[in-house]
Amino acid sequence: MNRKLLAGLAGLVLVALAVWLFASRGDKSPTKNVEAKKPVSVDVKTPTAQKPADDQAAPKGMAPKWQLDIDPEGPLRLEGQVVDADGHGVGGAEVSLNSVPPRTAKTEDDGTFAFDKLVGREYALVARTADDVGGPIQYKLTESSDPIVIRLAAGATLVVTVSDDAGKPIEGADVKLASMTERVTKTSADGVAKIKPVTSGWASVQASAAGYAPNNAFTQLGGAGSTGNLKVTLHKGFAVTGRVIDEGGKPIEKAHITTSDVLGIPGGIDPVVTDSKGQFSIPALAPGSHILVATDEEHAPARSAPVSVGERPVTGVEITMRAGGVLAGSVVDDTGKPVPYATVRVGGSGMQDRYVIQSRQATTDKLGAFELKGLSRAKLSVRAEGDAAASAIATVDLTTELAKKDLKLVLDVKGTIAGNVVDESGQPVAEVQVNAFPDILAGEAPEALALAGLSSASTDGAGHFMIRGLPEGGYRVRASRASGSGEYDWGQQGVAAKTGDKNVKITLQSPGSIVGKVMIDGGTVPKLATVSLGFQTSTVVGADGKFKLDDLTPRKYDLKVHGPDFAETLQHDIEVKPGQPTDIGTITVQRGRRLTGRVVDDKGNAVAGARVKVGDMLYSMQGAEEQLDNWAEMSGGRVGVTDQDGRFSLLGLGKKRTSVIADHATRGRSNALEIAEGTEDPPPVTLAIHGYGSLTGKVTSQGKPVAGVTITDTPKGGGAQVQIARSEADGTFTLSKVTEGTHVLSAMQQGGFTSLKSASTTVQVTAGKATNVTIDIPVGSVTLSVVVKALPNNQVDAAQIFLFRGVLAVKNAKELNEGFLAGSVQGMKFWFGEGKPTPEFEELVAGTYSVCTIPITGDLNDATFQARIQEHLDALKVYCKSTKVTESPAKQTFIAEVPAMAPLPTNQ
Repeated sequence: MNRKLLAGLAGLVLVALAVWLFASRGDKSPTKNVEAKKPVSVDVKTPTAQKPADDQAAPKGMAPKWQLDIDPEGPLRLEGQVVDADGHGVGGAEVSLNSVPPRTAKTEDDGTFAFDKLVGREYALVARTADDVGGPIQYKLTESSDPIVIRLAAGATLVVTVSDDAGKPIEGADVKLASMTERVTKTSADGVAKIKPVTSGWASVQASAAGYAPNNAFTQLGGAGSTGNLKVTLHKGFAVTGRVIDEGGKPIEKAHITTSDVLGIPGGIDPVVTDSKGQFSIPALAPGSHILVATDEEHAPARSAPVSVGERPVTGVEITMRAGGVLAGSVVDDTGKPVPYATVRVGGSGMQDRYVIQSRQATTDKLGAFELKGLSRAKLSVRAEGDAAASAIATVDLTTELAKKDLKLVLDVKGTIAGNVVDESGQPVAEVQVNAFPDILAGEAPEALALAGLSSASTDGAGHFMIRGLPEGGYRVRASRASGSGEYDWGQQGVAAKTGDKNVKITLQSPGSIVGKVMIDGGTVPKLATVSLGFQTSTVVGADGKFKLDDLTPRKYDLKVHGPDFAETLQHDIEVKPGQPTDIGTITVQRGRRLTGRVVDDKGNAVAGARVKVGDMLYSMQGAEEQLDNWAEMSGGRVGVTDQDGRFSLLGLGKKRTSVIADHATRGRSNALEIAEGTEDPPPVTLAIHGYGSLTGKVTSQGKPVAGVTITDTPKGGGAQVQIARSEADGTFTLSKVTEGTHVLSAMQQGGFTSLKSASTTVQVTAGKATNVTIDIPVGSVTLSVVVKALPNNQVDAAQIFLFRGVLAVKNAKELNEGFLAGSVQGMKFWFGEGKPTPEFEELVAGTYSVCTIPITGDLNDATFQARIQEHLDALKVYCKSTKVTESPAKQTFIAEVPAMAPLPTNQ
């Protein structure tokens, strides 16, 4: 899916970006080429699986990753061939298929392979040799599917360095990719493990070693042949033991226990399994707060209360699993005929429930029947899809009944979009993937994607395609031929289309590339430098300073270079032409500013081992601190650790205003201190940390708990920092590390992918003590429509609108962020232009509000334009006006008259 579009939309203000990003957890849709070949049968290796599997490679839309139930034995055969760049068959390649259980096959000498006894559904396939990789490919298997061809390209190499808290390399640590859990690489004496071949795009790894708690990290990898570097720190861990019981107190055997991820950030440990007494033992967890998750095939998934790990083993953890919901029924076509081997997907029905309820996918049997057990006891949405049609989304309420066994899903959604894909010379492009995505900027709602996934098809030999099973509406249709993850082809804006269109023309130009060299002013090559293109994946500069970005959709790009030893550098408007390399020569980067200082406690004593971070907005999430450090460094931030005297030195700060913060795992966290704009090194700073207390709370609305709400915590006067969490299924949340002082807590509900609703409260925290708080989201009866109008002779193409409680007068995005952090925000909406739906703030109570509008002049489909907005948030002007919302009428209107967006700065 087009995660870059949505991230850019919600990211017009930094805090909104964080809330959307961590709440939405989008994923890209890998694509690959398909060709008709006649393969032969090969031997297939089928590992044993005892539980549903994660759909690691398949498209996830906007939902959490799917849990795939074990596939029944089916009548279909998947055939294909692995070929090299010249189209020659590659023998001996390993092909992985994400069936359940997963299967692998070795190709014959001519590159052919086959998997039999499959059901018809969408699969992900990856092919690998020692150095090359192809895929993952999303392939929908039907009775009439053409064989699949997987084209190999040079894989990326991921260099992972594993060390302990003192920075000492750990030899013999196990390192594995999240997408290749069966393949483990050992670190050498220098703590380094090299993993290859790896597909481009996001890569998440887990490292583990005896005596240490496992840890995770993630990064981005460039195109074919690129190299990425990643550091993982392993901490001394302590055992955690406990038991799993049912509601009657009886032990549950064979439950799988793992740690919960944090708002979708890669994490978690390998599962452990309970014994006959329901007991489990996790060998080691790092100090900090963890939530354990229990799943099995019969009970509803369950989560523990926060488990605090200190400096000793933890015992007595208890997880209670409720009886699981049961959903059964049948899938039929529009004539009432049963549909065998149809795909059935189940997920949370609400925007918030989507992220706290486990999503499931199963397949009907040969009679069109299905049954899913162990479902969450909640309101669920259900959808079925077959070869050429899908069902409407049905809602099932398992809060009021334990089982529903008569659900009938009718495959009567038959919308299609058809057309042709041609290259820049007008010639047809065969065997490429074509995807349809709801046209959000035309007013279409993408929420159903969480259940439906991304709709796709492949072109035939004449370049023709037909995408089937689409709900009525408008879409953006894109084609992709990119190797690896397919990330780069998403740079194209797509062609607007609606269901029923038969002659959509997509021009898919031959990809180009960018080559160049990076040098530090003075003639030296940086030790580490990363080159990226806006929201695109990045590549690491080589030892000679050279880099290459492959598989680029022809258009103009903004190129960013960042690394730990120099200031971030940006080059605008680099034009990529079809089928050609664009040589941009040597980029000379500057040392940048150096920030030095010291971290002390409230008595002035030095704090060694504190993490110091520099960034525009400083985020914190318990359980994902180091993963956020990964994110910060990839985004151009700076991260360091204090020495024994509490001192630190960070190099490469740019000239823009920024902020710095320090935190220690056990001793506390400082306020965020602003670093003024300038070109000279800023004066040394002293960061005083404040001790931790804890906050336990609950989010309610109309007397009922609210699940899946994003919680933000900001200390008053604490600067540009925010801590993020999420409420559990019962509305509760825990923040185990909250600094002493006054804090503003906000509960933010997502009303859609481009809207937020918020309520806040203020609470006092004392170090070493626990504080309880309730955040109630009020529900009124008034709807306020905001009509955006451009002033005469001004052009406004879109707008982001914030509604604040009370009177707020801000002039730019920085001040708007401060208002956001202060907790007075009521909600956020987008307006996508003339003729598009009018933003409506619903369920308001009477009172005084401020409507703050950010006008946007430009094309939000343009990824480069989105990236430039992100680069220059401070330049965005905001226009606020107060208004009085009365108890009646139920629908009221506010007119926001605004000028065109001020031109963005052109300086780099």
